[in-house]
Amino acid sequence: MDKTEDKPPEGTVLIGTRGSALAVSQTGSVISAIERRFSGVRCEIRVIRTHGDETDKPLPEIGLTGVFTREIGKALLRGEIHLAVHSLKDLPSVMFKGTMLGAVPTREDPTDWLVSRDGVAPEGLPEGATVGTGSARRRAQLLRLRPDLRIVGARGNVDTRLRKLERGEFDALVLAASGLIRLRRNDVPHCVLSTDRILPAPGQGALGIEVPVGLEKIGGVPVGALLAAIDDQATHRCAIAERALTERLGGGCNVPLGGLCRAEGGRLILRAELLSADGRDCVAAELSGDFSEPRELGVGVAEALLNTGGDAILRELENRA
Repeated sequence: MDKTEDKPPEGTVLIGTRGSALAVSQTGSVISAIERRFSGVRCEIRVIRTHGDETDKPLPEIGLTGVFTREIGKALLRGEIHLAVHSLKDLPSVMFKGTMLGAVPTREDPTDWLVSRDGVAPEGLPEGATVGTGSARRRAQLLRLRPDLRIVGARGNVDTRLRKLERGEFDALVLAASGLIRLRRNDVPHCVLSTDRILPAPGQGALGIEVPVGLEKIGGVPVGALLAAIDDQATHRCAIAERALTERLGGGCNVPLGGLCRAEGGRLILRAELLSADGRDCVAAELSGDFSEPRELGVGVAEALLNTGGDAILRELENRA
């Protein structure tokens, strides 16, 4: 973590984040929202290196919950930062003890994009094409569409992966649209993978603002007022539903789980799918629920998946681990 000997001036909000270009860009959007709303408040970024940043191993091999968030949560509890900005899908559904999900800004595009030199759809890739992704979900979903594809791990930041594509290490990559858009790299040749075909990970495209439980003021501003200034109520409710789905299924980086909630007509609609590792087996469910009961909706969709074959898929995944 970058440290300074000087105590920050009154009215300063210290915001923790990872040091990648994407993480810093995401944090910058939150800073802009805070400083627009509160003219007397100044924000400073504190970069914190996490366990996930220390290794190039595929995420399923690391085997730890919160590999990109745990060290940041500890910094919150030590009072070194006031709040933290995370990619919501990195933030475990069970929060670090002593912290809470305080706000969820408006979600960016949640879809996945297939990035290749020609921007083709999955059907346009050559037989046996090599596709880079470190996600168990994306691997299973791609194999369900194209069992002949060769799926290989792809760690590193967005620019690193794009350079590997340019060097010919992959025929294509699957990347989150939100990251490319936030980094202004959405001009790369790509095919949008519609949510009807490739359902994104729960929380994809959204940010999660983590704060310590019981904190009353940040930068001299009441916590409730500051969080309300950066929170989008509909996105937050959808996030709660998606996180409850993940929690009920024990979803981690080894579980091929897609889930996306939307607010429509005063209600929430959550669609989810759970796949086997090779994509051959897939169960799906979609339910709607009251806007005020997002957690109940998430649990209900999880139960629907379990009752239609999802329990067997989870057992198979546990046996493979």
